[in-house]
Amino acid sequence: DTAGVGMTVKYKHNRKLFRRYTRNSDDTRFTELQFADDAALLTTTRAGIEEALHKCIEVASHFCSSVSIPKTKLMIPGREATADDMAPILVGSDWVENVTEFQYLGSVIAASGRMQPDIDRRIAHASRAFGTLCKPAFENRDLRVKTKRAVYQACVLSVLLYGSECWTLLRKDMKRLDSFHHGCIRTILGISNQQQQIQHITSRNVRHQWAIVKQRQRTFPNAGYSGLVTRPECLMSEYQRSACSAGCP
Repeated sequence: DTAGVGMTVKYKHNRKLFRRYTRNSDDTRFTELQFADDAALLTTTRAGIEEALHKCIEVASHFCSSVSIPKTKLMIPGREATADDMAPILVGSDWVENVTEFQYLGSVIAASGRMQPDIDRRIAHASRAFGTLCKPAFENRDLRVKTKRAVYQACVLSVLLYGSECWTLLRKDMKRLDSFHHGCIRTILGISNQQQQIQHITSRNVRHQWAIVKQRQRTFPNAGYSGLVTRPECLMSEYQRSACSAGCP
């Protein structure tokens, strides 16, 4: 057991607030997290990560496997790293780079623990998807609004909310998501910025019109797409109900 290798997690099952009642708590130690053929090594010191990384490479060689050093990254979350911490680690003839952001399975993991980098990426991807479908679908007057809504939920909302099950949102994150969402549904409903200002159309009015379309779609479901668009819409409503106070993770 090398000092700094692994992380200890304390837990309780008596339903009491852990921050106030820390007595009689149990603990367990994690040294590695695995998913498919990927692994995350958990340490608390630089010496610990160097030891764990070399040990991982050694164990992998016993099973005729190898660790891809160019794909391996070092991240120090939750605190400001010193110059020594940010220095890369030499493994053989390759260096393991220290990063502040890391993309994994389409999501961005930030050393700060905030969701903003991932949300920025999701909004950018969703914006491109919306722009691609804007003229052929959303601005097409030959299509009904409920058809446009189905396309939006299947092709834009699904991109916007990819990985949102793992998000811990702040109020400013919710405002950015709401702003993008309302901009999209205004376009789908045919409400221009000038029309909104002249007629004093509020976001509540826009949501009301969007809800009417949703109600009609439930009353007269189309068997071709009715079952494909429920999950993104549920997620969209979930994050709106679970706001975090400003500055809280």
